[in-house]
Amino acid sequence: MTIKEIEELSGMPRANIRYYEEQGLLSPIRSENGYRDYSADDLQILQRIKLLRSIHMSMEEIKALHTGERELLVVLEQQMRKLPANRAELDKAQSVCETMYKDGIKYESLDAEKYLRNLNESTQHIVGKRYGETKESREDRLPRVQAPWRRFFARELDLAVYSTLWYCFMLFAFQMRTDSGGFGWGVVNLFVIPILVLVLEPLQLSLFGTTLGKWILGLRVVDNYDGKLSFSYAYDRTKDVLFYGMMFNIPFVRWFRLWKSFSKCLDGEELEWEYGSRIVLKDKKKYRVIGYIAVYALLTGLVVLADVLVEIPVHRGELTVVEFCKNYRRMEKVLEITSEYTLDDSGVWQDNPNEAGVAVFDPFSMGCPPEFIFETDEDGNIQKISFVVEVKYPEGTPKEHKQTIPSHKLQMMIAALAYVGAQEEFSHFSSARVDMMEQMAASEFKNFDFTEAGVRVTCDVESTGYEPVGNSGTLWSTDDAACSFYMEFGMSKQN
Repeated sequence: MTIKEIEELSGMPRANIRYYEEQGLLSPIRSENGYRDYSADDLQILQRIKLLRSIHMSMEEIKALHTGERELLVVLEQQMRKLPANRAELDKAQSVCETMYKDGIKYESLDAEKYLRNLNESTQHIVGKRYGETKESREDRLPRVQAPWRRFFARELDLAVYSTLWYCFMLFAFQMRTDSGGFGWGVVNLFVIPILVLVLEPLQLSLFGTTLGKWILGLRVVDNYDGKLSFSYAYDRTKDVLFYGMMFNIPFVRWFRLWKSFSKCLDGEELEWEYGSRIVLKDKKKYRVIGYIAVYALLTGLVVLADVLVEIPVHRGELTVVEFCKNYRRMEKVLEITSEYTLDDSGVWQDNPNEAGVAVFDPFSMGCPPEFIFETDEDGNIQKISFVVEVKYPEGTPKEHKQTIPSHKLQMMIAALAYVGAQEEFSHFSSARVDMMEQMAASEFKNFDFTEAGVRVTCDVESTGYEPVGNSGTLWSTDDAACSFYMEFGMSKQN
């Protein structure tokens, strides 16, 4: 029979049953999946223990009876002398002792149910008592570690590990960030993280008896024999944790379930996933807190490192036009920029229609971006990349017919990352990248000239009759007067 069945038949909570197993009084058969199979003899032994604990017999005496070291009649005679007669419950226990003694029974033939029934009939008036339960039987529990805060922070660290693995995988495999904050990623994470927990946690528990978060905070998960859980049992335990403890990470509901579990821990109750397993705390040394903080810092560092590594261009050193265009497209994807146009391998802008039929954001604004002009050496390696924007309108042209001028800032910045960032001298682990982007971003519709990693980056701007409109990143003509705009952006190698 299962633990649930023997719990119902014996009227004894499984916490007691597990305790008696550890004490060597029960020996259930283990099935292949790790579950215990209890016999009718186990049930009879439990009833005997329950009876003897009900008459306040010590566990040491019960163990001695179980192993045959002592005779039941001798122990009962001693017990009758021990029991005080000034309380109703203890008085009845003494009466049951006397009845059992007069019957001259032996432990091996003890019909526990008969005497338990008699004992129960006389103690029904005691409020809050379970069938045959006494102070002694309530104390027959395996030591249970509550430590709700320690367990909570261990769980949060484990979740941080799984989230970091998922983030790095998507970043390197598909150049996609899972923390972009969009609704779609929120839904995906809602399903993926629990799946990772369900796969990786049972594996850790079955192999090591702990997880990274629990190990750092000194916690282990063991079965009733202080051994490691089987994978199938660890899987069932983790599944119950996800449902009862976290409600599969569903927002708001998760925090409610965490609060309920926290309250149960404080009240000393057994959590839904702890049947057949228990938490063991090795120690509470302060260095564990330091280790916890250090691991969290390491995870943060891994995310930052992953962000830097994925932004390193695929092709580095001397670049051909094809390699530059591939770098450019990768930078767009890494930076999560979606445009109506895409740069093909020859450096020509092509339409990039959205297959889903949903409007896309055009970072360049106002039509197709200006074409890149490439200057290469005899080996096909790029020596200079540039583009020119030139607009002129004579006086009298209505302002509504005049072209609005976008800054093309994003095109310049992505091109710089794809070309300057590909140079061997460029350090992605310094402030060079940030400094370059900040300088270009601050020079909107302004001249700039700087050299980075052996590449001179310039922008020459001349504008007449155009004015910026707020922070829109565009220039507008405000009247019918003559106006003109000229901008030349270039990146050239310095020999």
